[in-house]
Amino acid sequence: ISITVVNDNDPPYFPSEDSGQFPSTAVFNEDEPFQFISPANFVSVGDPDVSDTGADEITVSLQVVGTNGKIQISDESLISSGSNNSELLTIRGNPASINAVLNGFVFTPSEHYNGSDSIKVTINDLGNKDGDAKETEKSISLTVNAINDAPPNTIGPDSESDFSLFPITTNEDTPIVLSQANNNKLSVSDPDSADGSQELTLTLTINDGTFAFSNIAGLLQEDGSAVELNTPSSSYTFSGTITDINAALYGITFNPTPDFNSLDRNAVIEITTTDGSLPVDSDTLEIIVTAVNDAPAWTVPGAQTVNEDESLIFKTQS
Repeated sequence: ISITVVNDNDPPYFPSEDSGQFPSTAVFNEDEPFQFISPANFVSVGDPDVSDTGADEITVSLQVVGTNGKIQISDESLISSGSNNSELLTIRGNPASINAVLNGFVFTPSEHYNGSDSIKVTINDLGNKDGDAKETEKSISLTVNAINDAPPNTIGPDSESDFSLFPITTNEDTPIVLSQANNNKLSVSDPDSADGSQELTLTLTINDGTFAFSNIAGLLQEDGSAVELNTPSSSYTFSGTITDINAALYGITFNPTPDFNSLDRNAVIEITTTDGSLPVDSDTLEIIVTAVNDAPAWTVPGAQTVNEDESLIFKTQS
């Protein structure tokens, strides 16, 4: 009896699923990368028709289904399509080389994203051996927990967080308005409030000067009273929505202390913002007050009385 055994292409598989290591779910926090690494969260692939270390190759595609993050692997040389640190990439090689790359790949959620997503892992055996190519697919469910973000203080027309990029200069005894037109506007925001309705508390502390507001609608001080309009002060703490606070900060006027200049130090504004929970955001804004030559001042006494034929002596007081 003559028996011929015809080679049939077997589908690829996930050895880590058989061993209980395949991560069917992953739970982690907003803005934190998650690493898929052995032993607990290990994606490994294999094919009954392909030697782990031989010359035959397979491909593995990693795709972020909801496009709410990116995938990064340690060895870019195996990428056959797509790009590293992206939403979709395909790696090619024998199973051993692919598994070495898969052990430790990282998913990084999009900035401030929280919610659900998934990674689809697809193995293609490229038709090894004899037959049409076969694929095996599994998904990893992702849960990104929301965390409270600090409400950032920003400055300038493009809302930069680095206050050192915007040195502010004014002359001695000369007020300066912080506004979009002057490229030095102050503003606040909160990644957790896209519509600007989140209520924040802002504290401004000024050394060697005062602030005055031209718009204070909707703002309340710590005692619940309204912020006073155009009344200079060196310290403010008030609450309001992001929209109301930004309206107040737009066009705020800094008045340096009379005769103060930066020969010894710069004027300093401390800015602290909180949404009622940690973390808070604190920044320091320095204002350079350029010295100007002041005209000499005379101090003249009032009317004096002296007797006839007597002298009146004028002298300075020590």
